[in-house]
Amino acid sequence: MGERCILCGAENPDGATTCAECGAALVADGRGDVEIEVYDVQPATGEKPGYFEEALAATRERVRREGPSPPPDVSQDPFIQKELEAGYEIRERRLSHRLRRRRSVVIVAVAVALAVFVIYGVRWAVARLPKYEYAEPAYAAGTDLALEVAAELESTKVDVAAAVGGPAAILAVGGAGGKIFIDGHYVADAPAEGLSVPLGRRHVIVKRGNVITLDETIDFKLGEGYSLAPASAAELGRTP
Repeated sequence: MGERCILCGAENPDGATTCAECGAALVADGRGDVEIEVYDVQPATGEKPGYFEEALAATRERVRREGPSPPPDVSQDPFIQKELEAGYEIRERRLSHRLRRRRSVVIVAVAVALAVFVIYGVRWAVARLPKYEYAEPAYAAGTDLALEVAAELESTKVDVAAAVGGPAAILAVGGAGGKIFIDGHYVADAPAEGLSVPLGRRHVIVKRGNVITLDETIDFKLGEGYSLAPASAAELGRTP
């Protein structure tokens, strides 16, 4: 491939010093072969933007400079105000018309009367339903008998020392009143002095009505005396 003239673009054979077409000097510059391409550039023939494109471009430019503008307030527009007033008037007229119509009043009255009739009718029907008598449970008679036995035991005094026999200890019970029970037996009324108690571990209770004022378990020993005071929180005292 020969050298191409940079002025006219004609290709010359290798080794030529001048262009064969225009006579320009050909100088090797060491950058290799150079190719020149010539283009026929046509002028741009775009259509002119329409009104919408121009307005859109102007709006975008204004927003870019000034920022977005607030939406227009149409609440004060006379036409909008007139439409709103007309709508409110129509709504009020419809509501008043529904409430004042004789037919509507009759329907409301019938509905209220029906509701009252249903409520009292259900109550009357429930009151007239047959009442079923259920048999007492099997343990009811035993429970009543146990209560009767317990009441009888609480009213009958028992000398536990004589029933057990043998030596006994001496017990004194103070307080403001009540019944003294030893191992479940009614022995005396409080306050009491010199009660004979069988030796050994015994359960002592003082009961006034349905209230237990003293509940103690004591190991009674021979030759010792014991004193209980329910009013002082069942404090146990021993006397020589």
